[in-house]
Amino acid sequence: MIARSARTRVFADKSHCIVTAIVETPPPLPTARVQMDKLIVVSLALFFVACCLPSLEFRDGKGIPDIMLGLRALVVGWSGLFGGVLGWYANPFWLASVLLLAVRKPMPAGLLGVVAVGIAFLTLSAIGRELPGDEGNVTKTTITAVLPGFYVWIASMGIVPIAAWFQRAA
Repeated sequence: MIARSARTRVFADKSHCIVTAIVETPPPLPTARVQMDKLIVVSLALFFVACCLPSLEFRDGKGIPDIMLGLRALVVGWSGLFGGVLGWYANPFWLASVLLLAVRKPMPAGLLGVVAVGIAFLTLSAIGRELPGDEGNVTKTTITAVLPGFYVWIASMGIVPIAAWFQRAA
């Protein structure tokens, strides 16, 4: 073989005749990095979809239902700390794990991703518990159900440790 390019091979035989053959090469297989990048995008997309979906159902002290969209939960969820609802605090852990994946640090990203999922599941412990409905603790409210946005939010967080595992395996 005298010369070689991506699609053409040039051969020389004993009589110094040059024969050119076109060889089709198969397309390259997706690398683990590409797969992991896709998982990061899926996680981000699911997070934003969760912001658009109904996430929690509440009932106030009078029994009137209220549906909280994911975006509202994202904006005011930090205040759940005052009522003992800590699920919102999974968001900073999730964000840190996504950023660590982006800079190719799979071990800390996977660890923070698992912590984020664990904290997110703490939201389930608040179902049925009476919570303060306002800053003066005059009204009460109760989380009665988790809705589709909650499950999509959990899925967005659960993808991060999987992506970290793929990145580490690569």
